[in-house]
Amino acid sequence: FGEFLMATAKHPAMLFYLDNHVSQAPMARGERVLSGREDESRTRGLNENYARELMELHTVGADNGYDQDDVIQLAMVLTGWSIQDGNFVFRKNYHARGKKRVMGKTVKGDDVEEGEALVKYLAKHKLTREFVVGKMARFLQADEPSEKLLKDVVKVWGKTKGDLKAVTKAILMHEDFYAKPSVLTKAKTPFEYTVSALRVTGADMKDPGGVLTRLGDMGQPVLRQEDPTGYSDAAVDWMDTGVLAVRWQFAYDHLNNRIQGVTIDDSPIYTHMRQNPEVWEYLLQESVFAGERPGSLTMAPFRRRVNRVRKDYRKMRIAELKKEFNILTTLLLGSPEFQRQ
Repeated sequence: FGEFLMATAKHPAMLFYLDNHVSQAPMARGERVLSGREDESRTRGLNENYARELMELHTVGADNGYDQDDVIQLAMVLTGWSIQDGNFVFRKNYHARGKKRVMGKTVKGDDVEEGEALVKYLAKHKLTREFVVGKMARFLQADEPSEKLLKDVVKVWGKTKGDLKAVTKAILMHEDFYAKPSVLTKAKTPFEYTVSALRVTGADMKDPGGVLTRLGDMGQPVLRQEDPTGYSDAAVDWMDTGVLAVRWQFAYDHLNNRIQGVTIDDSPIYTHMRQNPEVWEYLLQESVFAGERPGSLTMAPFRRRVNRVRKDYRKMRIAELKKEFNILTTLLLGSPEFQRQ
């Protein structure tokens, strides 16, 4: 984690996005503004954006063990962390000199090592391991992960000094990861829903433009989230009726080849419909739900339609079979179960 945090701290995209590349030591009255093309977009003096997000989002968590003075002090430490020709550069003439104190750690210097020391300090902080483990557990296990899982995984973080592979494995292999209160409680984001729908239907995507447009309609345009927190992955933020209605429309349009750049005419399912009377079971077991049986509210209308089709499916033309397949698959793609991870 420490290596990862340092890499992001020095990444030109991060420095630019959060304005640290123009952050300079506070200017005394009458002091000359530093010149050069790197200063064109700067506001005079200190910029706190990255320092705040470094603590709030990337390490210890919002309002957790620090105050506004710590933010200012960390911003002072990170002055001079900038960009030149698309690469990280330390601008010594931007840097605020003198002693600074951040969350109990005192640093003093006039070089890049000062900031590096603070980044390493935050990476190893006890509050950081608790905060980041919580975020990882919410992403992987449940929106409200079990306390036992959190406690056990925090210990793994401590023993491995933040080895992210070991921490991830500890979450995935924990007994509570597979406990019933957690299974199928995570909701698919629009992106995850769309990708899974394309996958299970054997879709052929020649042009992503139509899918990207639909993702915007669902509230998750790719790489368009302006807030540094990113898109939420909590079920409560994606399971309202308005969002679900757009998902259902996507499923219906997709199955009827109405999404620009995407077709399912060559879906492998179609080639087996005449020969395989259990193709509908394929939808349930091998494809859409990966062996998990949906609930009765989904199964009842599905079974009624399947039973009608089974009586006459050998006499039906391929176009008629496709129509039935599309109706049944739309029902499954719009079901509550398919919205779950």
